[in-house]
Amino acid sequence: MNKPLQFIDVPLSQLSGYMGLTICSYCLLDKECVGTGYYEAGHETICADCLSKGRSIYNHVTEIGYLDKDGLRDFDANPISPGKINIPEASIVELLKTPRIPIHQEEKWLIHCNDFMVYMGQWEFIDFYKKASDGNGRKLFQEMTGKEYMHIWDDVAATIEAHGFVLTNYPVFEKTDIGYYAFRCPHCGKLRGNLDIG
Repeated sequence: MNKPLQFIDVPLSQLSGYMGLTICSYCLLDKECVGTGYYEAGHETICADCLSKGRSIYNHVTEIGYLDKDGLRDFDANPISPGKINIPEASIVELLKTPRIPIHQEEKWLIHCNDFMVYMGQWEFIDFYKKASDGNGRKLFQEMTGKEYMHIWDDVAATIEAHGFVLTNYPVFEKTDIGYYAFRCPHCGKLRGNLDIG
């Protein structure tokens, strides 16, 4: 059986606009819901099943441009030209059905293997250690994010440890305005992520 939303690998409760257990404005059943994308009179909440049927759509900012009801456009509002990147039309439709991720600043949905990546949630430092095949969380952070952001890892780690806390047990992103959003390629499994500093 397919997941109702192919580009998220977290519960609805970890997405922007989570409304808890309430009546879905579309199927009128009591289910876990999020707020709808575009405002439609009488339709304020939507469940995962109705999302998967495309009953509401969401704008997204991707790393190559904007996605909205008019399609995928670059940051200058021009259509993305074929050949620059060839994201399948089915993936564009699927991401439009996907609620936004909870962020401090601006969303940036990542891309790999000419497709949108699967959102795996907001990670803490401990998650990098858990997911690293060799146990080296710092190295995995660098592989996923890039060398230019290693100072953030190092600065946060030094501050936490200077206050007597253990890096792998401290909920950095929960207690600060720094967010880390992890993604996985649905084709090759590569992990990537982005930082959001509020």
